[in-house]
Amino acid sequence: MFSGYARRSILLLAFSIFNLIAITIFESVLVGASQGTQRLVTLVMLVLPPFIGFLYGVQSLRTNEPQRGLAIAGTLLNALFGLFHIVIVFFAG
Repeated sequence: MFSGYARRSILLLAFSIFNLIAITIFESVLVGASQGTQRLVTLVMLVLPPFIGFLYGVQSLRTNEPQRGLAIAGTLLNALFGLFHIVIVFFAG
């Protein structure tokens, strides 16, 4: 079993995907909230975990952990997931 920073990076990506599903299912709860509150919830639940996961992936690569492929995958996927949601928050509202 893998451990270390690469594992944390992938787990944070999975947590972000779970949050995306939860926000999609319970979207009606956010309808009454202000736009600022909706953006804050999106940033905290969909941007912050991938950013931390990205940092864990980079740290895994810097420390030369044996799961190099897992660290690269975690770094790239977290970066793409986080950047995609940043673009949505700032350009789509």
